[in-house]
Amino acid sequence: MAPGLHYYMVIVDGAEVSDPGSTAYFGGSKWASAVEVPEAGATYYLPQDVPHGQVREAWYHSKVTGTWRHALVYTPPTYDTRPKERYPVLYLQHGGGEDETGWTRQGKANFILDNLIAAGKAKPMIVVMANGYARRAGQPAADLAGKSFGSPEMRKAMEDIMSAFEDDVTQALIPFIDSNHPGSRPSRHGGSFHGGHADLPRDL
Repeated sequence: MAPGLHYYMVIVDGAEVSDPGSTAYFGGSKWASAVEVPEAGATYYLPQDVPHGQVREAWYHSKVTGTWRHALVYTPPTYDTRPKERYPVLYLQHGGGEDETGWTRQGKANFILDNLIAAGKAKPMIVVMANGYARRAGQPAADLAGKSFGSPEMRKAMEDIMSAFEDDVTQALIPFIDSNHPGSRPSRHGGSFHGGHADLPRDL
């Protein structure tokens, strides 16, 4: 198999279930087991003998969705020891069918950043990983039963999710991060957010 993380399911009497002897990850819009095939000779994504940052949980209330929302925040190794230092903030978005846990659990983004920072290939930064699925307060869930992936109803539902998420990020999440992480440089609001898979570059 090609190097990387591969999802798999066990079929029991026609039902797809996670392997109880493995670790479950959220991918493909469901909890699934996975096996990782190491990349030969590659160490950039592995924990090494370098200073390590932390991945912290953040809960913030969003007026856009009317709910409490969850995000993961990577802080660099010097974050707690240099309280006056200012850090750029990267908002890193997961691909379709995954969630905010994918960057660290499947992608090992925290170890990649630790190694890049230690090698002088990346500046110490705060990285915010948010849940990209959002629905506006009071908006019912779309009834997509029997609708194909490319149907107008499915496209409209995806556009609504993306629009709600963009407003959630700019109106709720960014202000929360700016006010609760004193080392962050104030973020510029605006821009657009699009789904799709991406990889954290080796040199950032």
